[in-house]
Amino acid sequence: MMDQVMAMKWVRENIRGFNGDPGLVTIMGESAGAASVGLHLLSEQSQDLFHRAICMSGSGLAPWAVYTNRDQAYNHTKELGRKTGCYTDEKNQKPQEIIDCLNIRTSIDISEAVVVPDYGMRPPWAPVVQGYYPYVFLQDDPRKLLQHGALVTKVPVMQGVVKDEAGAFLYDSDPDYSLTLPEFYSTIREFVKKENYSLEESVVTAIGDSMIFEYTFHPDAENLTVVRQEMINLLSDHQFNAPNELSAKYHAQHGLDVFEYTFDYRADFSRYPNWTGVPHGIELNYVFGMPFLLQVYPEWEDYGMTNYTLDDRNVSDFMMNMWINFANYGEPVPDAYSNFPYLFKNVSRWYKYTTDRRFYLQINYTCEHLEDYLPHRCAYWNDYIPVASKMDLVTVTPTYHGLNQQQANAYIAATYSLGAAAFIMILALFVVCFLSAKKTDDGTEFD
Repeated sequence: MMDQVMAMKWVRENIRGFNGDPGLVTIMGESAGAASVGLHLLSEQSQDLFHRAICMSGSGLAPWAVYTNRDQAYNHTKELGRKTGCYTDEKNQKPQEIIDCLNIRTSIDISEAVVVPDYGMRPPWAPVVQGYYPYVFLQDDPRKLLQHGALVTKVPVMQGVVKDEAGAFLYDSDPDYSLTLPEFYSTIREFVKKENYSLEESVVTAIGDSMIFEYTFHPDAENLTVVRQEMINLLSDHQFNAPNELSAKYHAQHGLDVFEYTFDYRADFSRYPNWTGVPHGIELNYVFGMPFLLQVYPEWEDYGMTNYTLDDRNVSDFMMNMWINFANYGEPVPDAYSNFPYLFKNVSRWYKYTTDRRFYLQINYTCEHLEDYLPHRCAYWNDYIPVASKMDLVTVTPTYHGLNQQQANAYIAATYSLGAAAFIMILALFVVCFLSAKKTDDGTEFD
């Protein structure tokens, strides 16, 4: 994250050399990149470095975006150390010793050292909440910061998801992914255990029961196609939809202009089979103009580029215009274009998401404004699960990891400063008492 901050500082200082405007910088990310964008809104280190934010299929509130428990993050570091010969339980190397050792390992050594997280569907590495210290990137849990309106950078935000986010991940795990209803239920039970929602077995069982009820299509529960789709829905809601909706709510609540969307367009040509729906990452093809590349590079015809259709190019043209307008004007359809709806797939205005009217734009062959994206399913994750699981009770076995040299020096300096201040206060108190006693003895007046 600090590397990204340095990159934004470089842009601010050098973009004029490329005919750019340092006062009109847009940061955009997809998936983990979108989570990064959401976190930059909350960090003092990123203040005044950007002026628009685009979060595509990711949020700083996603369960995989941040480690709020430093001990868990350190446990992963020790595990990486074990697998690269940089840590043993007998020597119990300090964090800086592990880092120094890792720095002399090759990229192959590190990439081959697979670290599995203690719990949850998340990568082993993510930004870590560092506490309320100077010069840190993330001071607290992003959810707490957003709840209290601790948005350091208040800029317009465009954010959204694709219709079937998790379709891509299930396909990557098995191109012929399928499961029966009993397998679906057992998968949910394992998912709940791995997420470590509670230390109480009765709570874990109850959450599993509720999740099974929520994601069973009761009219046709054993239909294999439906069961697979419900698995996609469950993972999409948990990983993307609910976090995106919650962050949009907080962003709007604390004064940001929010433009929310869902990308529902399924092209005839896709590397993913039909059962994946509109999977994670597919919208990038349209934002970056892939359907037009054959016109620029005709020699790419041999690579399947001819499979893009006129509809694909229309959707791509629409999205590129919207994204560029947002970067330029802070809204996808500025006033200058509001009288030309044919340019924007029947959209003469992209309505803001507000606390009163939670609008989102559904992007498809034609576009439509709708309200309240998947309200029941998102409320299940954002409101019900945190209460039912008593998340504050979830613990990770702590591991003491001491202080690095910079922290130690800061604490030593603070200790000396407090000691000196205490000595001066005691000395001043002694002088006051002495003078008061002297005044009582001889009646002398002091100004």
